Amino acid sequence: MNISPNKFALASAAAISTTWILCSLLVQLFPEMMLNLTSHMLHIDMREIGWQMSPISALIGLIAWAVMAWFIGWLLAIAYKMLKSPSS
Repeated sequence: MNISPNKFALASAAAISTTWILCSLLVQLFPEMMLNLTSHMLHIDMREIGWQMSPISALIGLIAWAVMAWFIGWLLAIAYKMLKSPSS
């Protein structure tokens, strides 16, 4: 299988961006439920902290996660290509 680093990176960024948008919407629609879920996932009590999400922070988070996902996807594809055994 031949993986294009740029296409894989773009797919990674798209998947993470979609996940981020869905998660941000869930936080806006169900803040208490998502706060409890996040507390359980992180093994901490977040009730004292609460959510501090504004539209601009959601956008900045989306951009940051998309860039990180793109870079990590690109690195994974490059590593895969380097480690892939030559075809016979």
